[in-house]
Amino acid sequence: TDAGVSWAPINSGVSAGTDLKHVFFSTANTGSIVGDGGTILHTTDAGVSWTGISSPTTRNLERLSFGNASNGWAVGDFGVILYTTDAGSSWTQQGSGVTGQIRSVFFVDVLNGFAVGNSGLVLKTTNGGVPVELTSFSAARLSAGAVQLRWTTATEENNYGFEVQRENADGWQRLGFVGGSGSTTAAREYRFTDEHPPAAATVRYRLRQIDFDGSSEYSPVVEAAAVLPAEPELHIYPNPAHSSTVLTFSIVEAAHVALRVYTADGRLIATVHDAPLQAGTHTVPWNTASLPAGVYHAILESGTQSHVQRLVVQK
Repeated sequence: TDAGVSWAPINSGVSAGTDLKHVFFSTANTGSIVGDGGTILHTTDAGVSWTGISSPTTRNLERLSFGNASNGWAVGDFGVILYTTDAGSSWTQQGSGVTGQIRSVFFVDVLNGFAVGNSGLVLKTTNGGVPVELTSFSAARLSAGAVQLRWTTATEENNYGFEVQRENADGWQRLGFVGGSGSTTAAREYRFTDEHPPAAATVRYRLRQIDFDGSSEYSPVVEAAAVLPAEPELHIYPNPAHSSTVLTFSIVEAAHVALRVYTADGRLIATVHDAPLQAGTHTVPWNTASLPAGVYHAILESGTQSHVQRLVVQK
């Protein structure tokens, strides 16, 4: 803090066997350090304290450069190039197309940069090193209930294609693949139709853009809104039921919802739900083990609307 007249050690939190290779400050208070084993450190208090950052690589990192206060790059062994858009708080991997050691990197601005390495290696980028510049990505319900995804790119570099993914209860599911345009500076438009999405729920999608060298990046997530019925709906499965069943119902708008079960002669035997709910699809498991075999009626009441569903219990 005295223009280098004196120096004091600071605890980096890194083990003694790990070499730190380079430090770069993109603002007076915000800086990053890179080193062996993919080590990345970050500070927001002018270097008084440093925090370890999750790294997408275990390769040794050699050098840092920032094109502005937020956008930065780190390079290292085996052609590794990392990229940050939040001043070094998080990093993702970019495809370099090479496997040699990259020794240094320098960016003139957020688009134009150079990297150099072993055996005369020189790399240049005019698009921030991003293999594919995605300019739009949207999801829209079609009249038949399917969802059409549309996206456009401004430029592409070594783009093998796009894996289309949909989120479900277990994570992200691969739906299909759309081939890319390789390397081009011309704008491109792509489409993909999900023919059988869940109708009564908001559906989330993303793209996994894949380079020819196998490296990949994920797009932002887009959503297709739920298609709600014009009036309340109630479904029971399994039906006939033995020891248990599941009642799934959809309501058009927020309302006080009552779901009750009656015997065939109109006697109330259970109130499954009786409280306000938001519009959407709701699921309630129900134990039928204590019910005698027979025919029952489940009645869903939402606001001024109602729906009746027949339930058969077998033993």
